[in-house]
Amino acid sequence: MARDRLFKASGRSSRIWSIPSAVARRTGAFSSRAFTSMGRKPPAAGSRPRFLVVPSCFNHSELFGHLFCLFPTRYPKGPHFSCVDWNGLIRFSHSRVTARSPCVGPSCAPLFRALTPFSISASLAIPAVSLLHPAWRCAPIFAAVTGTALCERFSPSMMAGRDVMRLIVIGQAPFGRDCLQALLDRGEDVVGAVTVPDVPGAKKPNPFKELAVERRLPLIQPRTLKGPEVLEWVRDKKPDLFVLVFVTQYMGKEVIEAARFGGINYHPSLLPKYRGGSAIAWALIHGELETGVTIHYIDDGVDTGDIILQESVPIAPDETTASLYFNKLYPLGVKLVPEAIRLIREGTAPRIPQDPRVASFQPALKPEHTGIDWRQTARAVHNLIRGASPVPGAGTRWQGKNLTLVESAPVGEDTWEKPKRTPGEVLELSEEGFTVQTGLGRILVKRVQSKEAGKMAAADFAKSYGLKPGDVLESILPWP
Repeated sequence: MARDRLFKASGRSSRIWSIPSAVARRTGAFSSRAFTSMGRKPPAAGSRPRFLVVPSCFNHSELFGHLFCLFPTRYPKGPHFSCVDWNGLIRFSHSRVTARSPCVGPSCAPLFRALTPFSISASLAIPAVSLLHPAWRCAPIFAAVTGTALCERFSPSMMAGRDVMRLIVIGQAPFGRDCLQALLDRGEDVVGAVTVPDVPGAKKPNPFKELAVERRLPLIQPRTLKGPEVLEWVRDKKPDLFVLVFVTQYMGKEVIEAARFGGINYHPSLLPKYRGGSAIAWALIHGELETGVTIHYIDDGVDTGDIILQESVPIAPDETTASLYFNKLYPLGVKLVPEAIRLIREGTAPRIPQDPRVASFQPALKPEHTGIDWRQTARAVHNLIRGASPVPGAGTRWQGKNLTLVESAPVGEDTWEKPKRTPGEVLELSEEGFTVQTGLGRILVKRVQSKEAGKMAAADFAKSYGLKPGDVLESILPWP
């Protein structure tokens, strides 16, 4: 059965070469005559295999040395594997296959492809398992010479006929998990995962960690990304690229430089505008009509690295930080992160420097930034409320107690006349909520949150706690 599937995969049996166990156990004389096709016929003169089936007892390093001698014109000189496709099906990398890989076992022989072109390192003393494609751990395409059936599914990376980079993914939360899942589904070689330390008594588990454990990825949870323990762990993994997806810590320069291509980061704004950890909220607070996702290289600055990919999305008038993130920026990021990795792997990723003339940095949004000044326009107050939702919330005061406004809508903001009522005064109650006077126009408050009542509809709050027309909501921050 396995042989029949190999025939189907290769197109014809003469393209599948094997080395008999008796020959494989011998050392010394070795030539193309040592090969036989799966059809039990010697290979045709000048032909090359599409698959090589090699007994587990064979010295793979010796095999590659002899392939170099047999086909010298096909293998350019150089110190490393170039990982260029031959027939676009299976390929190798320097990455190790662990003992749990199904292609390493006492009774099975791995099915693999010889790369062309590639070059052999000077010593030729590379362990056999170090040449096998690491993605076989997840989606193996291998067959045993005897007794083992061929796996039905091809690894996506192998089917794509492409090189594979060793990735360390750093992230947390559902977004980090979904990005990690997307990379694994594409057959990327994730050699390590890094996430935040566990929080004692946390109500919800870290989904990023759960996936990493489920997929048996090497995992660490350091308190900082700058320590010597992290650097040592990273160097042991020999990564080509760091992938940062929902990261709140800064990486040390030495750690970044431990990866061949450095690292890339997901940022939810159109850089260089809105650098920092609260980019979505500040874009809404400032009344932007569009935002987007940027995938950029990381450096020792805060979101200052060269841009690889960028895509914009419109901002609807009533979108909040939460809805904008989960409905638009979250799925867009899951799409763009693998695309950026593909461009880097293919050597076509651009490096677009950020223009410092239009750059801006905003701090992490805190309660001291989100107090409502009722002398501002209705649109400005509304933007503050939706930008601060769900946290930290836009705050006002009523009867000496803090009140957070969660949801709102501007009313009559285009009426350019001096307000007849005091800014902050409650004008009327309705089933939708209560209306408040601002410096220009009015605002309908739909949902509120208080320490005593939690989150609730504004109309219900007014009825339960006695809020009535003529009451005045106080500004938290005075107008300068």
